[in-house]
Amino acid sequence: MLRRLLTSAMLLALLVASGLTPAIAQDEPLPLVKVVIMSGPEADGMKEVAAAYTEATGNPVEIVEQGRDTYLTLIPTQLLAGTDAFDLAFIQSTMVGELAAAGAILPLDPFLEQLSPEQMTDVDLDDILVPAVYEGQIYGLPTDISTLFLYYRTDLISEPPNTWDEVLELARQFSQAQNPDSPTPYGLAFDGVVGETLPETFYNFMWAFGGEIVDEEGNPAVDGPGAVAAGEYWKTLAEEELVPPEILSMGFGEVLAAIEADRLRWRSRPGMPCTRSSSTGRASTKT
Repeated sequence: MLRRLLTSAMLLALLVASGLTPAIAQDEPLPLVKVVIMSGPEADGMKEVAAAYTEATGNPVEIVEQGRDTYLTLIPTQLLAGTDAFDLAFIQSTMVGELAAAGAILPLDPFLEQLSPEQMTDVDLDDILVPAVYEGQIYGLPTDISTLFLYYRTDLISEPPNTWDEVLELARQFSQAQNPDSPTPYGLAFDGVVGETLPETFYNFMWAFGGEIVDEEGNPAVDGPGAVAAGEYWKTLAEEELVPPEILSMGFGEVLAAIEADRLRWRSRPGMPCTRSSSTGRASTKT
């Protein structure tokens, strides 16, 4: 069901306000649709989705790849400027509110409402865990969900930590600023690109410490004890030089390259399920 959903519906997501009209049911193929997406696994997966979509509908799709290092600043800027260089865009869910409020993307509801009963058998919104909704309208359908894992070097560590306290101690052990005999300059890294992956990564740390973005009444909660504790933890990582100084510009590719170059002992990749309680279950991925 998920594959059918992606092939028939995902290419509707994040329609740019560039002249496309809600005309789903057509006898003739639609004009070429250009989809911009960041290079890497996302683009590789979308190419397969696009090919399946074209085979099923006859509608041509061109996948336009952009480099990961500039994607999260370049594409939103182009959308807000009203670009006509592409028709659909792959963006992070946390950007939807800003872009929708600015009128840079169109809601999907008019398109979904025009689907035929036959098409609706392939587009079951109940199958979608978290659609991107702004002011009651759907602006995007997710292609995937990020789950944070802890990747560690098995040549240096026999067993991964169970708690964030243990993570901190091991980071100190494998950071040369704290341990000159460490075989690696830094003990820890994570996706920290400012603007998108940085808050995504921090939220997972914050939730592990018991913090929340908003409370049950919808009030800001980022000044709560859990959120503050997570912030203090990150402050320690920076002050003790346990993470690389360029951490705020390190994305997936940069962190992977640092591991391969022997600069890191491990990495945290965007909801490592470790908490400060040693009773918490451990989930790690060997590399």
